[in-house]
Amino acid sequence: MQSHPLRNQPQQKGLRGVLYRRFTNRLVASAQGRRHILNQMAFAEDSDEGVIFDMLLERIDDPELHKWVQLHQADEQRHAEMFLTALERNGFEPFPVPPELSLLDRLDKALGGFFDTFTQRENPVMEAYLLLQVIEERATTQFTDLAPAFERYDPKTAEILAQIAKDEQRHLKYCVAIARRYAPNPEVATATLNQFRDVEAQVFSKLSIANIEHALSNELPDMSPFELRLWQGILSVLKRVNQPIRTPFANLANHKPIVA
Repeated sequence: MQSHPLRNQPQQKGLRGVLYRRFTNRLVASAQGRRHILNQMAFAEDSDEGVIFDMLLERIDDPELHKWVQLHQADEQRHAEMFLTALERNGFEPFPVPPELSLLDRLDKALGGFFDTFTQRENPVMEAYLLLQVIEERATTQFTDLAPAFERYDPKTAEILAQIAKDEQRHLKYCVAIARRYAPNPEVATATLNQFRDVEAQVFSKLSIANIEHALSNELPDMSPFELRLWQGILSVLKRVNQPIRTPFANLANHKPIVA
């Protein structure tokens, strides 16, 4: 089974990843920016991954699988509550996340309507858990990177992020084990994981642009007029350059098999 990177691994390689990380750090420095990030993370932990869990529980008749799905789902719901508590502690209420800022919505479209075609897929459980794996890889990467950024402004949330990042590493083991169990062979599992990682890297790149655009349009970070114009210029360049943002998991794995 594939080993996973240490949680101190840098978030993303490449200029686009670095710029997105810097912009996210600027958001964390703003109260409204922290509100946006905490709300988005709470939504992703519950609603985004919850769609996959519900789909597996409703469409796959397998008691042993249901046991693992329910265990995984309970953890993610607990994480969502932790983020909502942090949001409320900072004096904010949760609010709807626009569809264009949802990673799962974008992944579903990029994979040709994954949820609509789920029961017609050749290896649905394997694919669902490999999709969860790339989502968890992104979450682990982001939470690990955000924890020190929050430390200065909201130490309690920084502790929550570090704790959840550890939980997500454990969830990655679930994903690998279940995908391996339901895969027809190692080659199919590896090829599918590589495909999903490539798609997710492209999708996250576009999502990062949408997040920056949303934040600038709604004046979420506290910026001087000069800094605002600078980031608007950077955003314009990013829109013209198509560069995927891969996680350290994908970079270090280098498309190696996940199954022995």
